[in-house]
Amino acid sequence: MTNPDSISTLRKDSTIVLPFDQDYYPEIVADSVAFRAELDHFIDLYPELFPSQIKAGYRMKAERYSKRLSLCIRRIEITGSYYSARPGFIMPYMTAITEKFEKALFLPKFDVSFWAIAYVFGKDVMHWYRLENCLGRNKKNHRRGEESGKKKDI
Repeated sequence: MTNPDSISTLRKDSTIVLPFDQDYYPEIVADSVAFRAELDHFIDLYPELFPSQIKAGYRMKAERYSKRLSLCIRRIEITGSYYSARPGFIMPYMTAITEKFEKALFLPKFDVSFWAIAYVFGKDVMHWYRLENCLGRNKKNHRRGEESGKKKDI
């Protein structure tokens, strides 16, 4: 007999990444009416970014503040599930502003080591390693085809 506590459940993605304008985002997130209007606009433009239950409506929930980025993100509730509505100019887990690190994170695709990236762009080796891994792209998976003699990019 299986113990209910030992059954693992898949964690749903609870982040919705939206194309907010970086210059106006602090003003929009500070005003709940403006944020709701912008969110409604995105729902109309990009319905594929949202869970299908968004058609039934949503509720505004709490704000979360990142000390590292000095930025807030808002949470919304859609039929009992909670989602963070995060701007696309922020890296996953609110680790950094995308624009500042996009060039450095492009280099591992060409087998540039993390110590070389750390030497050129600053920070430490583990910082760059963690940033790449938070994107969900493990370097080992990129080379799987190369090791098996198939196409280099899969």
